[in-house]
Amino acid sequence: RSGASVGWSTSGRSDVIAGGQVTLDVDNWSGLYGPETTQFMDLNDGTVEVWVHHYDDYFTESQVGEHPATVDIFCYRCLDDHSEVKEGFVISVTQTTQSLPSGKNWWKVGEFAAPDQGTGVRVRWTTCT
Repeated sequence: RSGASVGWSTSGRSDVIAGGQVTLDVDNWSGLYGPETTQFMDLNDGTVEVWVHHYDDYFTESQVGEHPATVDIFCYRCLDDHSEVKEGFVISVTQTTQSLPSGKNWWKVGEFAAPDQGTGVRVRWTTCT
């Protein structure tokens, strides 16, 4: 459903999005508990955007330049930015100062879209540039 989101404030940290289940497995606001993980299961109709939220401040150019966030994307079987079939690791996406509007507390990493028309692969990953 349009406008649905999953995050630390979502009841059960899970919701139905794009016909599948999206679940925030680990919410690590302090940085002490390893990487945060979110699962996207059985996406079949629509687009799921992946965003990083700066919990208590805004991203700045100096902060991103010194300590950029990196998101590792994995899938069971999907197409990547180059229309290549991937199974498992897809890509690591790292913030850059050029791709980040200063003074914002959200960074769009990319999106999964389902179905991917005419390829026989259920979803396609697209990195935000």
